[in-house]
Amino acid sequence: MNNDNELRICRIATFPTAQSPGTGLPSYRLAADIDARTLYLTRKVPGLLSAPDGVTLAAIDYPSPAFSERIEPATALIKVVGILKFFIMSIPCLLAFRPRIVHIHSPLYLPHALFARLFLRSKICYTLHGSDLVRIKRSVLLKRLLRRIVDRFFYVSRAMEKDLLAFLDEDVIHYTPNGVDRSIFKNEGLPREDIVVAVGNLRWQKGYEHLIEAFSRVRENGWKLIVVGEGPERGKLERLIAEKRLEGIVELVGRRNHEEIAELMNICRFFVLSSVTEGFPKVLVEAMACGLPVVATDVGSCREVAEGAGIIVPPADPARLSEAMLLLMNDEPMRRMLSAEAESRARRYDWLTSSRVVASVYNELVAGVRVGLRVKTEAEDSIETSGSESTISASAGSKNTISAISQNTVDAAFKN
Repeated sequence: MNNDNELRICRIATFPTAQSPGTGLPSYRLAADIDARTLYLTRKVPGLLSAPDGVTLAAIDYPSPAFSERIEPATALIKVVGILKFFIMSIPCLLAFRPRIVHIHSPLYLPHALFARLFLRSKICYTLHGSDLVRIKRSVLLKRLLRRIVDRFFYVSRAMEKDLLAFLDEDVIHYTPNGVDRSIFKNEGLPREDIVVAVGNLRWQKGYEHLIEAFSRVRENGWKLIVVGEGPERGKLERLIAEKRLEGIVELVGRRNHEEIAELMNICRFFVLSSVTEGFPKVLVEAMACGLPVVATDVGSCREVAEGAGIIVPPADPARLSEAMLLLMNDEPMRRMLSAEAESRARRYDWLTSSRVVASVYNELVAGVRVGLRVKTEAEDSIETSGSESTISASAGSKNTISAISQNTVDAAFKN
């Protein structure tokens, strides 16, 4: 039986897997850090990681094809049917759990939020991660719906503030950038090779066709480009690599876990991010934490995070991208200088800082209930993989909690 004096949180988001440990990581970290009984609704996919303590994981099987840059009607129809199936199958979970707060991480989960608000009187929170805002700001109807349904919004990039304030009041939005796990992503001081690394799903948003074009212009230098990730653009990118005769020079190595990515980041010389749209790319901070200078496009939070630790170039501009890469390839003193600054800036980004802001907002939304953070050692804070997909349930209520802090504190923590 549910206790009306406890804070019950329902999170609706993607969930990390052994193959893609970064997918859904911001929501996972909130579930792990905030000391509250939690229901986590997500799509059932192979290799889901273990749920954190105090979290019941409800994985529901439904179709969810990835959108290409140009949305196809058939893909959109399957997507809509899949989301409706997910919503309908989630209703018994919501009714049994009766969350005080529902926290969504995509506008696709607005049916869940509307149901919870109307029938369960739940408070609604929504974290925007970047590409979702691109579609929201084009839709007057969606903006009106969000204003009516959602109580508080969280956003991961300062670059999103102007668009958010165009339709929301300042007191309902809260800055919560992504963090980095420095127990995994750190500079090991290993010998480095003439390798450039890029990490991210093979989707149109990542701008990999521009990166491959740019790399074709610096091929004579004898450097290698390794792209970590998987996705619907693989066939297109493989054809482009063959067309540019870059076989053996540009490698698409597929998915890797966090430890493998950190290992690769410790043997290459710099990191490149070629996205045409972003929110807060956590992989950028992970690369910087490993001591890598970066070349990044001027989208989302990239300038905010990496300026001073690398070179910022316009998006979708292979010529400027190749110039920046060539500069870092040929200038070792510059790489050393930028590497030191990258490590320094990466230390500013911590998951717990953003989790404290979210916990503080939860306390404001639900009267009479106080929630803090679970205090963990670095070893306990690491994510363990699990081969099973079974639902995991454990009791919340860690004895060690710390009080939530205000938005002013997170602003100070991330101030340049």
